[in-house]
Amino acid sequence: MIAAAAEKAAADALAKAVERVEAKLPANEVKRPAELPCGAERAATLKCYKSEADVLQCGAVVDAFAACAARLL
Repeated sequence: MIAAAAEKAAADALAKAVERVEAKLPANEVKRPAELPCGAERAATLKCYKSEADVLQCGAVVDAFAACAARLL
C-alpha cells in the first residue's frame, strides 16, 4: 500500500511538473496538432492516477495508453 501511495505521489508530481513547464512556454511556440495522438488514452490514465487510491487499479487504462503509443512507433 505504501508503494502505491508513493507511485501515485510520483505520478502527481510528474503531471504538475509538465503543467508548469508547458505554462512557461509561449503559446505561439508550442505547435501541436488539434488533438494529440493518444490524447484520450493519456487523459484517462492521468484521471485514473489522480482519482484512485490504489494506482494498481489503473492497469487497464495504462495498458490502453501503452498500446496506443506503441502503434505510433
